[in-house]
Amino acid sequence: MAEFRFSNFDQFEQQFLTHLKETMPLVVEMKLYEIAYRLNAHIKRLTPVDTGRLKNSFTVGNLVKNGDEWYIEVGTNVEYSKHVEYGHRTRDHKGFVPGAHMVEISLRQLEQELPAEMSEWIQELMGALGQ
Repeated sequence: MAEFRFSNFDQFEQQFLTHLKETMPLVVEMKLYEIAYRLNAHIKRLTPVDTGRLKNSFTVGNLVKNGDEWYIEVGTNVEYSKHVEYGHRTRDHKGFVPGAHMVEISLRQLEQELPAEMSEWIQELMGALGQ
């Protein structure tokens, strides 16, 4: 009969869990930035261009963790961005310029893609832990 002896397994387990606790926030942060930059790029692709000011003004903010929630802002500070997004009356007030809805469309697409993408990402993480 074969006999196997394991020593210091509790120490290994504790080191592994400590490493995981330190590493996971960085892995999550990288994924959230990846998603935010992809959203930003999609918004820019859909943004109508006259001078390019609005398109070039979209930025990705800093990632913020508040309790167990993480958030990151993607947006612009250009004052006329709402008019381009939602539409506006013409200067003579006789017509209406329809909105481009570049943020709305980009968010809707992201919301459709995200569940499957996150599921796949979690499976990859779990697979990496199992190896």
